[in-house]
Amino acid sequence: MKEHKFLYFDLSAIRITNISFGLLENGYKAEKAGFAAPDAEYTEEDLEKTLGEIGDHDIIISQDFSAVIAKAANIKQRIYISWIYDSPQRALYMQEALYDTNMIFMFDKTEANHLKNQLGLDNIYYQPLAANITRLSALMITDEDIEKYKSKVLFAGNLYNDNKRQNLIKNLPENILEKYEESMNKIMGKWGRDINRRFENPDEINRTLAGFVNKKELEAYRFTDEDTAWYMVTARELSCRERIQMLSRISDACETTMYTKSEMPDILKDKESLKINSYIDAENEVFKAYYSAAVNLNITMASIESGIPMRIFDIMSVGGFVLSNYQEEIEELYDIGREIEVYHDFDEMCDKAKYYLAHENERVRIGISGYLRTKDKYTCPIAVKNMVTITEREKF
Repeated sequence: MKEHKFLYFDLSAIRITNISFGLLENGYKAEKAGFAAPDAEYTEEDLEKTLGEIGDHDIIISQDFSAVIAKAANIKQRIYISWIYDSPQRALYMQEALYDTNMIFMFDKTEANHLKNQLGLDNIYYQPLAANITRLSALMITDEDIEKYKSKVLFAGNLYNDNKRQNLIKNLPENILEKYEESMNKIMGKWGRDINRRFENPDEINRTLAGFVNKKELEAYRFTDEDTAWYMVTARELSCRERIQMLSRISDACETTMYTKSEMPDILKDKESLKINSYIDAENEVFKAYYSAAVNLNITMASIESGIPMRIFDIMSVGGFVLSNYQEEIEELYDIGREIEVYHDFDEMCDKAKYYLAHENERVRIGISGYLRTKDKYTCPIAVKNMVTITEREKF
């Protein structure tokens, strides 16, 4: 097999260096593009700039999918690898995702199957996300850092509380709203192998919800009414309600720290046991907080149906203890109870948080075991090498 020449692109919507570390650690010959490409809508000028970067590179690669890179790669007949980080990523619903020069790697098996079976993306493959162990092994965490960031229970993330979306739901016709709330309440705060998180609304509800979304905003995408209702409205609203309820419940049970840019709802503002910090540097400081926390909470975005979000790999990359909602792929990648701990509802979350706060040896052992499994199986060079190997098999 010939030696490939890689061109790595940052995307303007996301700046994650994991792929570049994976390329370097594998010893691949790679260069970085001179600008960050848009992920979704693009101009002719964007296309010309992207075409000008390709040169003699035979594989182009990015974290998340970019429609303009896919277009340029197809024009030049070069292979384009994208490793999906977001869910949903709108660009995957554009026509450019169908090019046979694409190699799309998705971290969520359920969403990958949806994209393949419903939208015809035959060039989509499963690849879990991974920890950037190499970068973070160089992160200095001092005693002063531990004292600054220590917490009993920690959650770092957003609430997705969007007034526009919430007003949209409140203004649904009364008969539609009643059915919608009934469907939401059946699965809110419940996770399990037999629980369908992407519940099937009647067509009437999907059409109504989709009708409230700006059609012009979505005209470049191949969203069905069901996709629009789920991804643009329901998954976000479900995640918002669950995160607020999670923080309310856990802070009643244990002293809790939160890092977020979200505006706090009234139910959380006056909780004495909930310490709210408006900002933390996601490049380095958040990892110090993960390391210094006794219990790191994860609650997965509802749009991620079976996969493992990046937050879990980030926490494990510094040996933090993870208590996460159940996701089917956690059970496939980790040994629950030995390398990670999960909850299936908020009662179990509170019970396990209190248990592990009182059992430090078990908690630390699980954190170390999760780190070792991650270091052995789920790092950037391992993931990048796997994607390249599959690409060589399929395209060269």
